Amino acid sequence: MIRTSIRVASAIAGALVLVAGLSVIGRDFREGAALLIGSVVYFAPMCMPSIDAAGANRLRIALRMCFTFAGLAWIATMILRDHDTANSVAALGVAWWIAGFALTPIAAYYYSRVAMIASDE
Repeated sequence: MIRTSIRVASAIAGALVLVAGLSVIGRDFREGAALLIGSVVYFAPMCMPSIDAAGANRLRIALRMCFTFAGLAWIATMILRDHDTANSVAALGVAWWIAGFALTPIAAYYYSRVAMIASDE
């Protein structure tokens, strides 16, 4: 379980990065957008649910779906002849791939915690 102190520290860091991103986005859009995405990463530990086997299985299924859709988008990109459509589908595939890679450490964390809890019992 993620301790309350870590959740509070994460919320404070996320709020600071969010404010920095909102103040910078007017001057430099790319840097501001990067800071806004970074604030989401800091807010993530606040949203992590409790650890159980069903939650770990849901994450595993979501992870498989992300990589499956990324693979299907890659196949569709190779099949399509229209360059603009292929670029759009490729961008969608990259988004699914990034989501899958973002879920991988979270799913690994959950599975390790579930295994640790099961070995203690």
